[in-house]
Amino acid sequence: MEKTLIITEKPSVANDIASAIGGFEKKDDYFESDDAFITWAVGHLVTLAEPEDYDKSFKYWTLQSLPIIPKSFNLKPIAKTESRLKKINYLAKRSDGIINACDAGREGELIFRYIYEYLKLDNPFKRLWLQSMTKGSIVEGFKKLRPGKELNNLGESAKCRSEADWLVGINATRAFTRRMGNLLSIGRVQTPTLSIIVEREKIISGFVSETYYEIEAMFSAKSGEYKGKWFIELPKNPNKSAVLDASMIKELKTQYGEVIDSALKFNSDAKAGERLDSVASRKAAEIIIQAVDGNVGKIITEDHKQQNQSPFLLFDLNDLQREANKRYSYPAAKTLRIAQDLYEDKKLLTYPRTDSRYLPEDYIETCTTIFKALGTSSDYKDIVTPLYDKKIEKKKRIFDNSKISDHFAIIPTDKSPKGVQLTPDQQKIYDLVVKRFVSAFYPDAVWEVVKRVTQVDKYTFKSDAKALKEPGFLAVYGKEEQDEAPLPPVKLGEEVATKDTEVFEKQTTPPPRYNEGTLLSAMEGAGRAIEDEELKDAMKEKGLGTPATRASIIERLLEVGYLERAGKELVPTTKGIALYDLLMSFPLPELCSPEMTGEWEYKLACIEKGELKAEKFIDSIEGFTKDLVERVKTRSFDSPLATENSEAKLIGVCPLCGGDVIEGFMSFRCSNFKPKKKAVKGKKKTEKEEEQESGDGCMFTIWKIIAGKIITEEIANELIAKKQSGPHSGFRSKGGRPFSAKLLLGEDGKITFEFDKTAQSSDTEKSTEDEGPGEIIGKCPACSGNVLETGSAFKCENYKKSCNLSLSKVILGKTITTEQAINLLNEKRTDKLSGFISKKGRFFSAYLVVKDDGKVGFEFDNTRATKYDTEAKPAKKSTGVKKTSTKSATTKPKKVASKTGKQKKSE
Repeated sequence: MEKTLIITEKPSVANDIASAIGGFEKKDDYFESDDAFITWAVGHLVTLAEPEDYDKSFKYWTLQSLPIIPKSFNLKPIAKTESRLKKINYLAKRSDGIINACDAGREGELIFRYIYEYLKLDNPFKRLWLQSMTKGSIVEGFKKLRPGKELNNLGESAKCRSEADWLVGINATRAFTRRMGNLLSIGRVQTPTLSIIVEREKIISGFVSETYYEIEAMFSAKSGEYKGKWFIELPKNPNKSAVLDASMIKELKTQYGEVIDSALKFNSDAKAGERLDSVASRKAAEIIIQAVDGNVGKIITEDHKQQNQSPFLLFDLNDLQREANKRYSYPAAKTLRIAQDLYEDKKLLTYPRTDSRYLPEDYIETCTTIFKALGTSSDYKDIVTPLYDKKIEKKKRIFDNSKISDHFAIIPTDKSPKGVQLTPDQQKIYDLVVKRFVSAFYPDAVWEVVKRVTQVDKYTFKSDAKALKEPGFLAVYGKEEQDEAPLPPVKLGEEVATKDTEVFEKQTTPPPRYNEGTLLSAMEGAGRAIEDEELKDAMKEKGLGTPATRASIIERLLEVGYLERAGKELVPTTKGIALYDLLMSFPLPELCSPEMTGEWEYKLACIEKGELKAEKFIDSIEGFTKDLVERVKTRSFDSPLATENSEAKLIGVCPLCGGDVIEGFMSFRCSNFKPKKKAVKGKKKTEKEEEQESGDGCMFTIWKIIAGKIITEEIANELIAKKQSGPHSGFRSKGGRPFSAKLLLGEDGKITFEFDKTAQSSDTEKSTEDEGPGEIIGKCPACSGNVLETGSAFKCENYKKSCNLSLSKVILGKTITTEQAINLLNEKRTDKLSGFISKKGRFFSAYLVVKDDGKVGFEFDNTRATKYDTEAKPAKKSTGVKKTSTKSATTKPKKVASKTGKQKKSE
């Protein structure tokens, strides 16, 4: 009897299909019926081969070997899931046809196509395209199977995205790492994401605060008192232009004199029709105060309107991560991990890695079932009971197939939460999803909005208030009453007394730093910063990365040391800022701009629609990659960085020769700089050569990296002007220990350190035994002695006597904070820490744990280690690399350089 193999993306979908169709028997790792098998992948089982899989010499990173551009891409199995690949191959050989039941979308198509291609399957295949996982939808989907060739364009689009990321990620990372001498991680998505944060940081650091003034008055009406804030409403331009023309400004000056001058000075970009409510000078504010204080005013506007507030849209992953960060300060990766646990282990949430905020149009009956399941829990009975007998309307805000691609919104499943044991973190995330889901079916909240304008003399004051009339969906969140005090009722034209006035002096503030919630929003809406409408449309749904990858992109930036967390905020490190500056000054702004991602997304969409050939897209990516590598290879580090006017960037006056100090790639140096020529060993110099080499060239240089710390333009400027700068933190000794010091510029132009005499430098010969008693930070989990914080370590007071506990402040390039050390003492285990660098130059993450013998070691998710210099052993690599054609990579290295390590292919 003929059999068909059904391949799903995950085991839960295989189980749902088997239950919906019926007649299947569960085997160890597949289902079987009389006419079909069902088995599953676990995400990607096959990936693109590494450079060294094409040529062993590519294992070594050299500029000569770049660009690495395969004429056709090879595939290789992912080692840890190779058993799943073998099972699929085994079942495919026993089947006549195949059904691709992976997730409906680009990535799901790629998962299947790579499996099919790597295993060299020739079975005819069809496509199951599901938007909903209800039993009825699955049965209906199998009645409408699509021929596999209908999705060929989608498959080509998916392959092109994967290959483009490989080409740019591999070549850019290797090129910059070898040229700059530091491990630099560059990717199509992670680098523009870094640039968003760096650009905000530059705005903050360059922000100059301005003083401005606001004026408030207290008015007394017959029914009570209320406050009003002064404002001027600028007239609208009769030509429907936003420009304030000269005649309009003249008329305003005639009416308001110095007040309007001051208001326009502070609000220099004001447009016609806008409201101004601040002035630049206290004098202007006092003019207003003198005119209104103690005088009678009149109500000239009393506007009452009813305003409906619709329920929030359902959660997609991005919005859930933002909300969890806002309420509980959860990192995006933590929220994803919790949601995944609630989906896979607890079976309480639907698939979380979704970019949709809508449900399938046939999900109405399922929603009713979910309400009943939630009603079994005392936590939710009160909010779902009103929905039991209510007919659910097919609202487009909730049910819309056109807004669903791979997956629908995150909602609770029809499994009752009663009796399910959840951790506090799991309960918080589940509660967010349940209340968002239930509230979507409640009516709008209704507010009464009051806008009042009081005029005293020629000056106007606004008073606004909102009163909650009907809570609607807000009742789900416990909001039944208004938060703000209402305005006392008045009549239009009523006179009021000005009881008091006050001037508030304020300062402008820079935009806030990004936290994970606001960064997720920036990544999602990156297209809004793009001027090209077609690119903007392509970015509108995708942004930078996808909901499934954005958390990992943020974590990657933290792991490689480009970002760090400061409380809730994400702050770029000097390393991250230096990479951004480097790319912008090469110049390679394309790598920092969301426009590149937008252009790629647009072209990938064209491939999917059959409007662009895949070969043409890949040709353009190869051209970009070749150009990028060439620019990195040939850019002279001796030439100075230029300003916007193409002039050399001046830093100061050379202390040795009086020439200009200019900024170069690797240093700040004198414009008369003349490097010494290297002597040829064994060759005697002529008198003329010695004279030429000793010429008038100036040797003054301030290197941009001193003892591991990046020297900024500000530090260099201060050093030249004041002959000293600091003290600064962030230096590292040859042993890797951090230290702080002043930088001193000597008469000979050389830079030296000056250490605080009261502090112990890590560079002195003094051992850590002489660092002093230190401050007690907690109790030793091994012997209960006191743990002391010294200059270079956290150590038990009994260390080297009867206890082994000692924790260095710097481990494999990662600085351990006091807070992390205290957490280790209390829990015998830290949270997962990123930013460690292995001996091979690879970044990795691990937990620090206290062992039974008191020593501190690493613990990995899947592997345990016991020493600081021990890495988690990678899974054994498969040698099963298969080619999609017989051609090999286009370039081969000319020579072998020192091994630097293998980088990740970054998005």
